[in-house]
Amino acid sequence: MASTKKTRYAPLIAQLPDRATTSMAEGGATALSLPGDVISVILSWVPVKSVCRFRCVSKDWLALVSDPAFIANHKSRGAPVQLLVGSYCEVDCAPYHSSLQVMDMDGKLLWTIQGFAMMPNVRSSLDNLVCFSGPDGVARVADVTTGKVLVTSPWITGGVSSSNVQQHCAIAISLGRSAVSNSTKVVRLTEYSQDEPQQTCEILTLGVNDSLWRQAPLPPSAVNVFPYESSSATVNGVVHFLSSTYGIQKKPADTVLSFDLETEEWRSKTIQGPLTRDTELWSKTDRVRLTGLSDTLCMIQTEECHANMWLLVDADKSIWVKKYTLPMVKPFYMIEPLSVMPDGVKLLLYYRPANWDESVLRVYDPSVGICSDDIKLPKHTFDKVSICNLHLDYFVTPARSDVHWTVLLGKTAHRDVSP
Repeated sequence: MASTKKTRYAPLIAQLPDRATTSMAEGGATALSLPGDVISVILSWVPVKSVCRFRCVSKDWLALVSDPAFIANHKSRGAPVQLLVGSYCEVDCAPYHSSLQVMDMDGKLLWTIQGFAMMPNVRSSLDNLVCFSGPDGVARVADVTTGKVLVTSPWITGGVSSSNVQQHCAIAISLGRSAVSNSTKVVRLTEYSQDEPQQTCEILTLGVNDSLWRQAPLPPSAVNVFPYESSSATVNGVVHFLSSTYGIQKKPADTVLSFDLETEEWRSKTIQGPLTRDTELWSKTDRVRLTGLSDTLCMIQTEECHANMWLLVDADKSIWVKKYTLPMVKPFYMIEPLSVMPDGVKLLLYYRPANWDESVLRVYDPSVGICSDDIKLPKHTFDKVSICNLHLDYFVTPARSDVHWTVLLGKTAHRDVSP
């Protein structure tokens, strides 16, 4: 890793002696002065927290860090501030008390977002946005830094009474960004039933009309929409859903249906999962989930004593490679990789126990095949958690809340935010 960094910075380092100027500072020390464009390149590699502090160096640095061109360049290079967002629900008391909770990467609770329905289930996240739904069947998108709800889905009745829809409705929802136009979009599949299950598919573009849901084509087969079974992942502008094991045109539970956010069309060819061709492997499988890992679609297949993580290497030919096998010392309801660590080798994993014990984070080192000690998340963390990446623009935009500065300076205190 060190040699890679040296190679990356070599062109920049090579030009410093010729372009730098020196002067005699107070006390006889030599001060080095660098050209502004060189400073800009250097700071574009510096993590967000440090760059924000460097705004205080001088007026020139303040202007540089606030410049839109620099902010865009930094987003492609510098490390963002990462936050965990998950659901909080006290199931051992009635009525249930639930909220979204925002944590740092050590599992420390920073603030909560209140005012939602019972047990909001986190489905996906993108930058400062989190997409979630509740038992009431309503899907929402919220800004985790302000607590503001940007999108709330209306009921899709399809000729059925609203009350009946609420009683027999389930949804799958995911958030992503189109590959070409860079538009942030939300895809929602709703299933309701009277005699036979029916599904609808809709899409919404954030920032255009946040209340305008547009009808989209139906998937080639039914999508699994039920909580605790369904999962989705957005990779390179395509949202992938697990297919359903029920309804018309039944498919194996590891078949993947793909929706292109740019064309707003379903891809006609489905992706067959790695279990389809292996009857023995399928018989051992307890649960299957999807997620994205380093811009690659990842399928997590859990068995009794371990979990396998398969990476998709060829979507056209449905070729998967089993990249990781994770040990499980006790039954877990959910195991999900959150990210590849900065060293490019280790994985940050989320474990949710099969019972209501505390959820934990672990770092898995594939070179030795073991996990680190548990990092406990706040008690009553419920279901899935997701990572929000806050880039520089969230901290230098005047309209943003001062909550960012409390995160940056490490002086966070638990606070509640109502939407």
